[in-house]
Amino acid sequence: MADATIPAQNPLFISRADWRDENQYPRPDLLDPSIWSWEFLRRSNEYAQEFDALQSLCADVPATPFPMDSLLHYACDPVPEKRDVNYKIYRERHPRHFVFPIKDYVRREWGINILADPNDRFAEIIDRSRIYDKNNKLAWLFACNTVEALNSPATLLVNEHGLSKATGFTTRDEVVFRMSLTGNLDEQVESMRRQIAAFFEGGNRNGAFVFTEYIDVSSSPTARYSQEHRRPIDDDDASSSRAQGLLASQGSWKWAPVRLKSLHYVLRMADAIASLEQGTFIHQLEDDGVNCEDVLSIVEHSTDSPYISYDDVYEPMSRLLAKYFRRNPLTREARDADAKTILRWLEMADALVSERAYLHVARTNARDPSS
Repeated sequence: MADATIPAQNPLFISRADWRDENQYPRPDLLDPSIWSWEFLRRSNEYAQEFDALQSLCADVPATPFPMDSLLHYACDPVPEKRDVNYKIYRERHPRHFVFPIKDYVRREWGINILADPNDRFAEIIDRSRIYDKNNKLAWLFACNTVEALNSPATLLVNEHGLSKATGFTTRDEVVFRMSLTGNLDEQVESMRRQIAAFFEGGNRNGAFVFTEYIDVSSSPTARYSQEHRRPIDDDDASSSRAQGLLASQGSWKWAPVRLKSLHYVLRMADAIASLEQGTFIHQLEDDGVNCEDVLSIVEHSTDSPYISYDDVYEPMSRLLAKYFRRNPLTREARDADAKTILRWLEMADALVSERAYLHVARTNARDPSS
């Protein structure tokens, strides 16, 4: 995030604890990736704003609204003139449109199955009935860990033909499978494993994730959906529409931004960055006897200048924090908190919160093979 500047009115981070007090954080030896992921997500100011705006609009609704259904619970492009307009009127005014549930928007944007309250610590949102792995207590929250039943037998979202309106909306890294509850479950799961393996180089998940990428023509005013190609094409731009897809590999899907044993310290750095945005960071250090004169100028004035980036601030911050931790040592389990190590923690905090790398932590396999 080298180009991101310290915002004066719209900070990226929200402080959820005092970074100086280790007792306000999960233990350093906690190896539950889902808990750590939630704690980083709830420190995103953008997510907090989304929660405030969408908490009353996120609901279980059909993937495609019925004609008289309100669009209150849908994300729409273009945006309707009135939020509570019904689908019939909206469709007449906007023949070319895209509508999908806000619940799916939340899953696409944040990688979570429900819109959880960011004011709640991990202990407050743990659902004992959903814990299937003691080392992944919030696995149910993250879409990368939990398969969602799109239309369970008890869900009565049916039309006059008796067909369920289960959502077909998928994000870039998702695939929808249809399973029969009364079929051979073992054979169906094995079939699913084989098909998933085909999406990876070498036919297994140790390889890079591969996918076919076509030129996007969906925004063209003359685009239409082709049943033959199973994607949007543009008859007025046949060369782009029918061009052979590019085979691309994404090796970063299994990338881990930081070791689990370091997340306690990285999380504290996220709150330190939030305190810098709030203008309290220097006062916190000086209250604990740290002399900030040598790097005070860049840190103190960072909120006033549109030209100061986060990356410019992390290096002087790391030197100040190294001074603090020399006076207030970390727990015995932590390595020496020198400026270089702290700088790495600050950079990781930035990635985990503002760049949403918490999702890489969430999909870490923490299952105990002996359980």
